[in-house]
Amino acid sequence: MSGDPLPENRGAGKNRFREPGRVHFSFELGLAPAIDLTFSKKDKANFYEITIDEKMKNDYITSYARRFGEFRKAETKEEKDILKGKIEVLDQNGNVDPEGISSWKRTLAMDIIKDEEIRKNSQAREENDSIDLT
Repeated sequence: MSGDPLPENRGAGKNRFREPGRVHFSFELGLAPAIDLTFSKKDKANFYEITIDEKMKNDYITSYARRFGEFRKAETKEEKDILKGKIEVLDQNGNVDPEGISSWKRTLAMDIIKDEEIRKNSQAREENDSIDLT
């Protein structure tokens, strides 16, 4: 059994990235020793039998669908919807702050918004509306 290779600095000083030629990389491999587990009749281990009910199956299906599904425009709005859009920092006058963070195609799960008023206000919006998260 082995772990991931760990990069080392040994030989890195020889590299001249601006000049063509050889490049040196060194890695250390962490090898796990083999172990032998021997149990006697006195040793005991717990055995757990997990019963999977319909609720657990449905919860897993819903969770996977939310995480690995596709984004599409919804005809109706629901409490656990995910919004997709641009996030911008505004200045005190409500204008986009050119020094602030701005990011396109970000997602926000509605059910993680803790403030009830902001969550309800966000759900009431239409496509291309702005939402104030302060």
